[in-house]
Amino acid sequence: MIQKDRLAIGALALAAFLGTAALGSVNIAIPLITEDLNTSLSIVSWVISGYLLIIAGFGVIIGKVADFRGLKRTFLEGLLVFSAASLLCFSAGDIYVLIAGRFLQAAGAAMFIATGLALVAAGLPLSERGAGLSWISAASLSGSVAGVGIGGIVSGIFGWRGLFLLMVLPGLAAFLVGRKYIPEIPARPSGSSFDIAGSVLLFSALTTLLAGLSLDYQPAVSDLIPHSLYLVSILLWAAFILHARRTPEPVLDIALFKNRQFSFAIISKTIMDITLGGIMFFFPFILTLGLYLSTSTAGLILMAAAGFAILVSPVAGHLSDRFGSRPVCIAGVLLTLVTLAGLTLANRELFLPGILLIVLFRISFAVYSSPSAKLILDHCPPGQEGAASGILQTSRNAAYTVGIALFVLIFEQAVYGAGLTNDGTPILPRLTEELMRTGYHATFAAAILITLPALFFSLLARDRKVGRKEGAEQEEEDAAMAGF
Repeated sequence: MIQKDRLAIGALALAAFLGTAALGSVNIAIPLITEDLNTSLSIVSWVISGYLLIIAGFGVIIGKVADFRGLKRTFLEGLLVFSAASLLCFSAGDIYVLIAGRFLQAAGAAMFIATGLALVAAGLPLSERGAGLSWISAASLSGSVAGVGIGGIVSGIFGWRGLFLLMVLPGLAAFLVGRKYIPEIPARPSGSSFDIAGSVLLFSALTTLLAGLSLDYQPAVSDLIPHSLYLVSILLWAAFILHARRTPEPVLDIALFKNRQFSFAIISKTIMDITLGGIMFFFPFILTLGLYLSTSTAGLILMAAAGFAILVSPVAGHLSDRFGSRPVCIAGVLLTLVTLAGLTLANRELFLPGILLIVLFRISFAVYSSPSAKLILDHCPPGQEGAASGILQTSRNAAYTVGIALFVLIFEQAVYGAGLTNDGTPILPRLTEELMRTGYHATFAAAILITLPALFFSLLARDRKVGRKEGAEQEEEDAAMAGF
């Protein structure tokens, strides 16, 4: 990569960092927001859940829009929307204005997150994509980790409003650098108007599903509410599929999944993200309630685990460029399975091995993440990088939500089966050490079974081969676009 390539990747990485940091940093400031704006926990929770739902729901839609309007243009506009929304959140006088600002902020984040990976895929040759994608992956991961620490420090000194003010400058910096150094990727012309009806159906189907999953494992919520949302989501998905089959340019091109290699790769990654989201949700409880560590110590361990993962991610990207994405993905899945098997045997007496296994679990996903994204985007048809990147973003956020709901359900059923009374009250205050161990071990054992299909689909997915003719065409296209 030449210098301007690095600056372009830097702008994309800064945006990826900002998008995930905006979640973790605000999460830790929720108690301050609740007290300052005099609101309830159920209402203030939408400051977090609303951000996640908008990012997940808009990912595919924005990716498709970006293919038509231009990837760079959508990326830069997203940064401006995010920065303006951050100022709105900073000046919010009540909780509803803050929630509205967070919705708008999430929409901007969805715009630059959905197009960031696509810009790398469209602007870099196959031989360098792994390295470029690894930096985006590492930045996103570091944002989710650093966001918690930054949020705690900034909100403790300047209050929660200082968090949103702090988000403005990096957003504008990424905009200015990206505007100058990110190359223009030609937009794909369309002979038909944008699929508004399909967008509404897709967004509604996704958000009702994710909202149902978010509510399903909360004891205070009646089962009727999430089950009704599931039913509505199924009907909306059916309506969307029928609509997409009849529309020349649907917002989500189902034909993408006719490419078996693309489908194998996206299925494998979705399964792995389900495991990551669900198991990572349990680690703070394992460290604090299972190993009796303080919250700060547990936080340091999880930050250290993520720190190692950040260092490993670029290495995995370079390996995927050199040896292909498929073998690196397989190695990442195998390492995850070995780690989960070790966690099923860990207990309080095996303190240090348990800590090391938690760190190794995070590293295994760093090995898998960027090569899997490269494998998916390599099999994306030219001109649809935005749509594929949007699918990646949406599947990841949806998978995290599914993973948390699924593994919480598995944990609950294990402890109920071990003798805990299912009386509708919260589980955690009633857990004994033996019940916790039973629940955790059942969860890790289930995670192994859930993750095994990811190994199967990683074995099926093949790297895209570039022959002489295709390679020459790729070089001509790269030169014509004056890409990265």
